[in-house]
Amino acid sequence: MPENFVQKYVIVSLIQPVVDGLVFDASEWPLHTTVAPRFTTVVGVDDLVKTLEKFAKEYAAFNVEIGDDAMFGDKNDLPVSLVVPTEVLENLHTALITTLTASGAIFDEPSYIGDGYRPHITVQKQARVRKRENIYLTSLSLIDMFPDGNPHNRKVLKTVSLNKY
Repeated sequence: MPENFVQKYVIVSLIQPVVDGLVFDASEWPLHTTVAPRFTTVVGVDDLVKTLEKFAKEYAAFNVEIGDDAMFGDKNDLPVSLVVPTEVLENLHTALITTLTASGAIFDEPSYIGDGYRPHITVQKQARVRKRENIYLTSLSLIDMFPDGNPHNRKVLKTVSLNKY
């Protein structure tokens, strides 16, 4: 690994179920909506997983509706489908950001959290969601953004169910 390498993670809700340990190309994400954007932390993976497991027990699975399409990215060239904001999703995001921050997380782009959070699902080559579609969010997945120091891959470290009913 490069000398100045810093491990990065994100936490997403996967729309397409996958197995823990799945490694995929950075350009071939399974459909998902990001709940906590890219961050670093001094906490080890095992402790991060325990934090996520404890957190997920406090939240129930819920539906979101897909809204309009939009373009994101630095060059406004990344097609996405917006997720209609709901109080449940915003509360989940805010609570997760607070929990991660208390565990030492530092977010790469803090402008995308809190008031800057714009839930969306990126249109992928192999799949997409459609306007007015309802999606049931049932879990949170911790994703390693650079498994084994490889910036071209991503790895699903752990998926935990939203458990509260």
